[in-house]
Amino acid sequence: MSMNIKSMMKNEGFAKFAGGAVGAVYATTVLKAAVRPAFIMADKKNDAETKKYTATKEFLYQAICLGIAAAFLPFFNRGGFQIAKKHLQGQTELAKITKFKEFKEFKKDYKNIEALSKTAKEAYVKVNGGIELGSFIGSIIGLTIVAPQISHKILHPMMKAMGMEKKEDKNVGKPNEIYLADAKVPTEKPEKINVNA
Repeated sequence: MSMNIKSMMKNEGFAKFAGGAVGAVYATTVLKAAVRPAFIMADKKNDAETKKYTATKEFLYQAICLGIAAAFLPFFNRGGFQIAKKHLQGQTELAKITKFKEFKEFKKDYKNIEALSKTAKEAYVKVNGGIELGSFIGSIIGLTIVAPQISHKILHPMMKAMGMEKKEDKNVGKPNEIYLADAKVPTEKPEKINVNA
């Protein structure tokens, strides 16, 4: 196990994946899809049916988030590249890069980056930063705005199709106890006090 972790740490591809916004979003969402339902199922406060319903709903929500991330992030990556690629102009070492795909290919080989001159490295860093910024913005829009809206529309029909409708609790909204503040207690009008007496 420790050998596998060491080999992953030495792997350049894994380091690039882990260091980028896209890798962080995918890894976090997959982790949530696995861990949150597991914690829900381990909860001893709820009955088995409630836990199963809640865990399934959470898993489906995270799966929707993962799908939205997969759809949004490449689009915003390309957008970030298009905005930042002006920094490649005039850099003879990077002049051949005009498309996002070409930048990705160039980025795969770490030796390419190390061989760049100082000004070309600065341009590379700016363009790479533009792509990461695009990923960051895409993840915010996708996961905090779009995902909740889509899941609100499709999650309950999906659960219903799976035969997992939430049973309404007839006691919801009915208090178990009546508190003194809620009770209607008749009050007597105070007698007038004669201040002259």
